[in-house]
Amino acid sequence: MAWIRSSPLYSLRMNMLPEDMMSDRSSRSNDRSSLRCTIRDCMEAMTNQLRTIAKWPEKAITREDAMEAQVIENMQSIPSLTMAEKSKCVVIVTEKVSLMRNFIKMSDPMKVAYCRVLLGYDP
Repeated sequence: MAWIRSSPLYSLRMNMLPEDMMSDRSSRSNDRSSLRCTIRDCMEAMTNQLRTIAKWPEKAITREDAMEAQVIENMQSIPSLTMAEKSKCVVIVTEKVSLMRNFIKMSDPMKVAYCRVLLGYDP
């Protein structure tokens, strides 16, 4: 115990006024409180980011559903294909998002030729 009393930190504390000792404690308390607030804010920000990321698949599915509906509408408007041919083309085209996007962007004559190729006919 003698070495503790000879420590410079101990002697500084013993020479401090009680108000100074309390202010040192309160500043440490404020630092801890500030650190807690910072950590809480970071956790809230991460939680919000995770919520946003969790919504991505739902948004992607909604977009895909809208594209599929548009492909079906476009397919129904091709009079030169039978219902069976249209159905088969819809199944093939809706397997991949990239095929749906490309099909939607095509002109009507190109859609007919594209469906004929998918079905194994000559365009």
